[in-house]
Amino acid sequence: MPKRTTAEIKVPHRTYVHALVKRCPDLTIKKARILEHDRSQYVTPTTLNDFFDKLQGLFEVGDYSPSMICNFDETMIQCASRRLTVVGPRTSKTLYIPEQAEMPHITLGVAIFADCAYPESLVIYPRKTLPQEVTAEWLVRYRKICYTGQPKGWITAEILEKYLLEIVLPYFLLQRARIGSSHRGLLLVDGHASRINAKLWQSFRDNDIDVITFVSHASHVMQPLDLCPFSVFKAQLRQGVSVMRKMTLPERRQFVMTHAFDALHIALSPIQHCCWIQKSRSCSFGSSRTSESLCCQS
Repeated sequence: MPKRTTAEIKVPHRTYVHALVKRCPDLTIKKARILEHDRSQYVTPTTLNDFFDKLQGLFEVGDYSPSMICNFDETMIQCASRRLTVVGPRTSKTLYIPEQAEMPHITLGVAIFADCAYPESLVIYPRKTLPQEVTAEWLVRYRKICYTGQPKGWITAEILEKYLLEIVLPYFLLQRARIGSSHRGLLLVDGHASRINAKLWQSFRDNDIDVITFVSHASHVMQPLDLCPFSVFKAQLRQGVSVMRKMTLPERRQFVMTHAFDALHIALSPIQHCCWIQKSRSCSFGSSRTSESLCCQS
């Protein structure tokens, strides 16, 4: 396996790149997407099928309605003022590069149910107090957002526990009271270290809500939030960002956060609902039996 290097990589001039692609028909030029190294190395059909075998067993017992199936995950609020273009094999559908930060790390946590209902989303700032752009008018405009802080803007076990117990669990109980809802619920989360909390998951089990963790490093091909809402969110976030180049950091942060909340509203709209359901159906490397178990009741 090649070793990672921190040495600066020289970027060739665009005329050289276009000439290279013209000479080599097997190459193409595409906009790069970001993918963590481990995600590209450790996801296999075997590990995915093992997960869906376990998930199918839960569905057979729980008989969950769409209104009682929830997925929680977080993503980074980051939009670069420009997106890099890279050269790679013409047969590749997507080309990936490491993340490139242009502003402080701000985390967005989202929970969405299979019937497209969702509670307040979570924003984690890398500071103890709310920034100056979060005014009273801001709070009224974006009422379905709750805020917290952490020195680096990351989610922690404590922040996750507070959010799930105070926001998501009560929303599960509201969903259960709806006509046609099943009694048992299902919460899907990834394997982030903040999820290691036996007391938290016991609280969900005490309320007849099962919890299952996605295969490590595989959420980008399995998790409903990653398959559509977050991709729509990031696509919306990339639009119109060229104006950021002349902004100061506070101005850039205000622009990004306003842009992000509007993008989130679009990403969680009912129009996107069928999109992430359909993508979830095909997320298990062609196994129709296992892929249907995640969302066939939706």
